[in-house]
Amino acid sequence: MTSTPTRRSQWQVNLWAIVAAELLTILAFHAALILVPYYIQQMGITDTRSVSSWTGAYQAVGAVAFAISTPIWGMLGDRYGRKLMLVRAMIATTIVLVLMGLARTPGQLLVMRVIQGFFTGTPAAASALVAVDAPKKRLAYSLGLVQTSVFVGASLGPMIGGYVADAWGYRATFFASAVLAGASLLVVSFFCARAGCPAGGCSQK
Repeated sequence: MTSTPTRRSQWQVNLWAIVAAELLTILAFHAALILVPYYIQQMGITDTRSVSSWTGAYQAVGAVAFAISTPIWGMLGDRYGRKLMLVRAMIATTIVLVLMGLARTPGQLLVMRVIQGFFTGTPAAASALVAVDAPKKRLAYSLGLVQTSVFVGASLGPMIGGYVADAWGYRATFFASAVLAGASLLVVSFFCARAGCPAGGCSQK
């Protein structure tokens, strides 16, 4: 007979699932991000100033969209649960990476970047879920692991993205990144058992 997981073991399962999923998601994001200037040139923009302008705009609009949307998603997370927000962010990341791989012009790529900024944001969602799920005495440790996964993913992403691009082309990197983001979504969906509702939060249906 199998025993029901204890509260302690369940939060650990949740934590490691989030850490693994966040590593995959950030790795996927940075694998594609590093190739944007070359991807723009492949679209027919060969003037170096134009490439620089498009690349700068790509970086800027994503950051602005993220800054605007993060408080909104945080408020919704308080009401409906932090796990739902993390799943939402990972679904959006997967879809947007596929659409970026299908983009034919820098303008289309820029629009996808705006959408990505508004609807993704997995590090904030992952940290919020861990913050409400981990025991207070292990909170700093848990959040530290999440941050470690972010930095490891950001470090490995460009290397893996460059390898995929050399082997199969720039577009293939976006599709491969989408597969990694999709895998992270499955990890969170199947292994994170709790909804991530803070005390007094989450609407009761």
